[in-house]
Formats: sequence, C-alpha cells, structure tokens
Amino acid sequence: LDNHLNHVLVAPAPILSRSFQDLGRGRVKVSDLAKIRDIPFPFPYAQLIVMMLAFHSVITAMITSQYIHPWYCSGLITFIAMSGFWAL
Repeated sequence: LDNHLNHVLVAPAPILSRSFQDLGRGRVKVSDLAKIRDIPFPFPYAQLIVMMLAFHSVITAMITSQYIHPWYCSGLITFIAMSGFWAL
C-alpha cells in the first residue's frame, strides 16, 4: 500500500485490492497443499490396491486366453490393458 500512495503502483483501488485478494488465495492454496503432502497415504489401502491389481491381472490373462486366439494376441492385449491399470 505504501507504493500505491507513493504512485509506484498506478492502478485503481478495485484492481489493486483484487490483486491482493489473489495473492492471499494463492497463499491459502499453498498451505492446503502442504497439509495434503504431510498426510501419508494409508499403507493397508496401498497393499489392498496392489493385491487387487495382481488378482485382476491374473483373471484378465485367463479370460483373454479363452476368447482371443492366437495366444500371443491374447498376451499382447492383456499386457497393454494391465500396463494401463498399473500405471494409474
């Protein structure tokens, strides 16, 4: 505000107050991100996800081998689909 009074920042009051409001919101968002960063992901939940993905990979391989011939096409489709799921 001192620079506004000294005519260093030449802007109307509503625009200047809006810029201060945006700066304040940015500071709040950064502190919210710090809260999210500091809370660890639950380990049992992570284990459950890995087990479910492994089970899904095996079941998908078995089902695609029954419906898609030749076998290497089945393996390729399973690999592509499971790579996508594991990448998430």
